[in-house]
Amino acid sequence: MNPESEIIDHIPTHQVHHPLADLLAHRRLRAFEQVFESKLQALIPTLQDMQYQAMGPDHASRIQAMARERLGFELPVEVLERAWIGGLDVRLLYAHGIFRILALMVEGAWRDTPASVPDMESVLGDLLDCDVHAMVMSACPDGRLMGLKRLILRLPGLQVRPCARVGGLFDVDSQVDHWRFCELLRHLEGVPVPASVPSRYLKVCVYHFRSTEPEEACLELGGGLEMQVRLLLDRLRAFREAVGAGLSRLPPVETLLIGVDTDTDGIRLHVPDAAGRLDAGVFIDSRTLYRQTLSVEPRVASLRLYQTLHETVRGHGPASQPPREGLIRVMASVLQGNLCQLDYLRLYRDGRHAQGGRSERLVIVGDALDEVQLRNLAWCVGAGPMEVMGEALDLGVRGILNGEAARLGLPVPILVHRRYDAKVEGSREREAARCLDICRAIEDRYAALALKGGLVCQGVLRARDAGGTLEFLAPERELFRG
Repeated sequence: MNPESEIIDHIPTHQVHHPLADLLAHRRLRAFEQVFESKLQALIPTLQDMQYQAMGPDHASRIQAMARERLGFELPVEVLERAWIGGLDVRLLYAHGIFRILALMVEGAWRDTPASVPDMESVLGDLLDCDVHAMVMSACPDGRLMGLKRLILRLPGLQVRPCARVGGLFDVDSQVDHWRFCELLRHLEGVPVPASVPSRYLKVCVYHFRSTEPEEACLELGGGLEMQVRLLLDRLRAFREAVGAGLSRLPPVETLLIGVDTDTDGIRLHVPDAAGRLDAGVFIDSRTLYRQTLSVEPRVASLRLYQTLHETVRGHGPASQPPREGLIRVMASVLQGNLCQLDYLRLYRDGRHAQGGRSERLVIVGDALDEVQLRNLAWCVGAGPMEVMGEALDLGVRGILNGEAARLGLPVPILVHRRYDAKVEGSREREAARCLDICRAIEDRYAALALKGGLVCQGVLRARDAGGTLEFLAPERELFRG
């Protein structure tokens, strides 16, 4: 489907909802956004007011009371007690506030209020019904894509692997290792399904662009949108070839490509044919599909999704056959989830984000924090050697230095997040050491900035399957539980 055939510059805001929209999810997500956006907006004004309370014998208790009332958490006591020496360390308190708000998002998601984390068995069951045992996505670190899982695509079963490079250019060898690990679990443990059960590993790549500024695409990658799409198609092709290298038959691996319009959250879903071939020009534009199905019955809208998928396959050639039915159902779920997001954005944002550019507040390095799904909150970089992730890290730091907080003299907060396996002896200690190594490497890279308090790097650990419990690394590099 060619989006140029039906340009949608604006979808008028009224009370008619899309027939496939989940209104309860709308309300939950709206509550989630309002709670944490208000905390983020209140942080700097609260710190400014705290400056006036930083004198007197009971200044620490008065500041803590203000923090509890206006932010919902307490500040480090040792920082407040040192205020009489050189004044209140607002830079350190700002970074601590950002980290604490982030932790509250994770904990709030797992407490099922206001945004629920769906039952994982049910989520996995939905994927297995489509003969998919793992759906793994790579995306650019750009903060406008931070809501991919919970907001833009509404796919709770999606595994997001942050990239150490810009543009969503994932490391092929690392991805092959992840595929091998998943296959090993299936063969040895039967998790999530035994290897005897026909099932696929689905690799998804995401690129982004702006409909209002088409020439921007991924500016950090350079070369324009066409080059970005071509690079990702080449990377997906290389991945499929790598997993099949040396094997007597092709492994059960499939690939998808999705483009995200960061102005409207609409997507371009590139539809493969039966042979798995993807083409830059063969895709469905979800905003066009939204308009076409807005005023029909739910059953008709759902049927239209499947019809559009089958019709789009013909873009590969008149004799092209559609992919297997399970992959068709996965793509229909992707489209339906995005139609819900378009409906949400039309209801609360007049169909378009007011802030089209980047405006991240911190950098996250390492494993994904899936529960933290707030647009433009963080620039998310996958962990890797500094020579690999350094460029993406520089772009994230530079973007925050150009933001409002840095102009006020506040630091760049960087959170290094690692997961460990609580069932494996020594796993926690090893991941803590890796976390500290990354923190030190980052501080060394930005030594001048860190020395004057312009950058605060904080490590955090979390056990797999431990819900929202975060374990922060204290400034003296000893673990405490947050």
